[in-house]
Amino acid sequence: MDLIKATDFVVNKLKNNLDSRLYYHNVNHTLDVVSSAKKIAKTENINDYETSILLVAALFHDTGFMFAYKGHEKESVKFAEDNLPKFGYSEKDISKISKLILATEITTQPTTKLEKIICDADLYYLGRSDFSEISNNLFKEWKAYNFVDTQKEWYKLQIVFFNNHFYHIPSVNKLHEIQKQANFLKIENYYNTIK
Repeated sequence: MDLIKATDFVVNKLKNNLDSRLYYHNVNHTLDVVSSAKKIAKTENINDYETSILLVAALFHDTGFMFAYKGHEKESVKFAEDNLPKFGYSEKDISKISKLILATEITTQPTTKLEKIICDADLYYLGRSDFSEISNNLFKEWKAYNFVDTQKEWYKLQIVFFNNHFYHIPSVNKLHEIQKQANFLKIENYYNTIK
């Protein structure tokens, strides 16, 4: 299993094939999720094999955006299945990776520890100090795709999302919950000041 070559391959594909309107779901987001997954795996003492499977899943989790916005997770799985054998991943490895990718679908409830880690890594930024900048990129993306019209509408959606979100891994919650609540208060304040 060659994570380094797989990373070079995916980064190159994303840089050259993603829609320029993907201000959030771009190569920076992918690398951020990989980095966050690595941090969580280390904190949680995940073994080397499972960590490598987790990191490859994080690397491929949004590659489907090259082909579709809605339903991109299934496209990501297909892309992973088509390309991971080139990097020494077995059918068994790819099956595990595919399940982790599908766990990142926003409506899915993760059940295994690795599924919980990848979900928390995908939304790690909610509890970070750079939240506003990253969130603004998602707003720009959704506006570009006509998913939202106004900032007021965006903030309302964010409030609903925050009210329904929780980190699955206790160590992540402990590390990020205070900043996440501060970020939520900012959103509420923005929402209440826009007419």
